[in-house]
Amino acid sequence: MSQALTTGSRRFTDLITWIFSLKFPEILVPEAPLKEWWHHHLPLISDWDLPIDQALVGGVVAPSMGYAFAAGYQAAIRCLIPSTPVNKLAAFCVTEQGGGHPGAIQTQLNLAPESADGTLSGEKSFVTMGLHADLLLIAASTGIHENGQNIIKMVQLPATTHGLVFHNLPLLPFVPEVPHSRIELKHCPVMPHQILSGDGYQDYIKPFRTVEDIHLLSAIIGYLLQIALRFDWPEELVERLLSLFAAFRMLVLSDLNHAASHLVLAGVLGQFHEVLENLEPLWSRTDDVIASMWERDKKLLAVAEKARKKRLSNAREKLGMRS
Repeated sequence: MSQALTTGSRRFTDLITWIFSLKFPEILVPEAPLKEWWHHHLPLISDWDLPIDQALVGGVVAPSMGYAFAAGYQAAIRCLIPSTPVNKLAAFCVTEQGGGHPGAIQTQLNLAPESADGTLSGEKSFVTMGLHADLLLIAASTGIHENGQNIIKMVQLPATTHGLVFHNLPLLPFVPEVPHSRIELKHCPVMPHQILSGDGYQDYIKPFRTVEDIHLLSAIIGYLLQIALRFDWPEELVERLLSLFAAFRMLVLSDLNHAASHLVLAGVLGQFHEVLENLEPLWSRTDDVIASMWERDKKLLAVAEKARKKRLSNAREKLGMRS
């Protein structure tokens, strides 16, 4: 057995042991604003190297699913872009009025050939984290390929960059702790080191849904583990939650662009939803506030279901499961 594998396995068992050692407070109601909670929880995730482990820990100490969502979302960005500072709230900025497909991206990255400096101009219609974000990862077009497709690059800008204008959007009916904004980009200055290497679509936009699914659901598993341990839910449920996290953790260490990974992910997602159905009667063993927050926030789990079905269909076709 390799040293890397034994070290990883040891850290995994350390993580589970740590969760069982926690003493949870009796009250579990969001009090601190999201950004304040985020900075408060940073020391708790500092001992864990993998973003997916940080996602689980964030969920375990989250006072609601909204805070767990924030932990999973940030972990997903750090998994995809490891250079993202752990102490900065980042936002993945792709969606425009025409949607999130690369052909819909009209934000322009205009480069000056003589200096490689540039400017960003355009608008992003739906940015998760909104005004809470410290760092923006912005998809922009640098022109059109000969085949007519957009040439996409990702640009990393501080939220304080000159020319960025934030407009708050109404809170969603679920996970209301997480704000969203529309962002205008008015000739924002861009330095060469702020342009991420690689293809903006293939290397960042395309894999993000898969990476986000794994890390977001790992954080929600952490939140459910907290509730299960706090209110003495059946041991079998705790074990199933841990096994689901173990599956996500193994997946994230594989090639997430491969169809086989997408096929396995679909199977794990199916098991996750079976667990959710089994725990529904157990919310009555918590308290009214926690149960009502879960009832409100579980709608988040249905978001992007159409994209997941398409991802699975493509994976099946690539693996020859369909004629």
